[in-house]
Amino acid sequence: MIGWEAVVRVEAAPSWGSQGTVGHRGIYLFADSVTPDFGAQSRERDNKLAGARESSGSSYSVDNFYPKCSITWQPRVDDILPFALAHFQIATAYAGGTYEFTRVGSNLTFLTNGSNWGTHPYSVNVDVFFGNSLVGGGTGANGFRFFNGIVDKLTFNNAYGEDLKCTAEIKFLSGSRFNFPSGFPQAPSSLGSFSAYSQLVDWVGTVAPTGESANMNVDKCDLIFDNKLGERSKLGQRGWNRFPLAQHWMAEGNLGMEFNRDLNIIAEGTSNTGTFEWTAAVGANSIKIWYHNFVYRPANPAVTDGQSIVDIGLPFRAYPSVTGGTSCVMRVYTGSLFGTNLFNFFGLQ
Repeated sequence: MIGWEAVVRVEAAPSWGSQGTVGHRGIYLFADSVTPDFGAQSRERDNKLAGARESSGSSYSVDNFYPKCSITWQPRVDDILPFALAHFQIATAYAGGTYEFTRVGSNLTFLTNGSNWGTHPYSVNVDVFFGNSLVGGGTGANGFRFFNGIVDKLTFNNAYGEDLKCTAEIKFLSGSRFNFPSGFPQAPSSLGSFSAYSQLVDWVGTVAPTGESANMNVDKCDLIFDNKLGERSKLGQRGWNRFPLAQHWMAEGNLGMEFNRDLNIIAEGTSNTGTFEWTAAVGANSIKIWYHNFVYRPANPAVTDGQSIVDIGLPFRAYPSVTGGTSCVMRVYTGSLFGTNLFNFFGLQ
């Protein structure tokens, strides 16, 4: 196959533990790369006393499946919504198409009625179609379907002269090799469409740590949200059955720039607030992330020769400003609220 034959689609999972159907409407991504991992775990039992020089083929088995998938795409303000909710798990919708996300403050219950807006866990299905040129034995398996995915890590990155990119690292309850119809990539269709919102690129982005926006010429940034999911299962099940929030949720990042700041201002432990925003249309096409409190981690400039600009990367971590609070908020402005037929955003039409 050729890379351009592939396409990636995301849709809301109907409920936790329910796979749904490929006919459920979703949204196609402007994907840059996708790394599907079916997660098959095989066992080769060569330690058996078999009375022969080679192991018996009956000692080999495939016993477990732990599906994962990493997707990098240029996010639009509608296709980012299901990934944000499948990560943060808490969201509020406001009139005019504004969605605000904050990290969940308790462990997920993984009830069978999850995957609706406001019901934990909210999860997504992901379809990875490889194209129609695969040759095989007639089974027609031309892609993967992944079911009930929780976004473990969500990363935004942007550099001068480049598009805003987002990477979602997702763990799924289950998955299957799938025979997609030949017309699957033909969008728009009853299966979904690509976003019609305009792109978010470097020149519509702003980085504004408090008191620093005038002189801090940030030319690249990475913003990382990490659920630090655990992985659990039970006897009688062939893969995972839940993903407990095993460690503290973390918001961190890195600011890249020319080294031209007072060393005390960028010293480790220096506390800041700040906003990171990409706005193509005010109130209608914008992603905004703001941090209530973040501190710089240790960083030092490196001077490597006499004819190069000296750059520095400032790593940071966000913390709540009050005990029990949240360290940051992500807000997405779409200009309109989406109904139940796309992302199971019930009650928000």
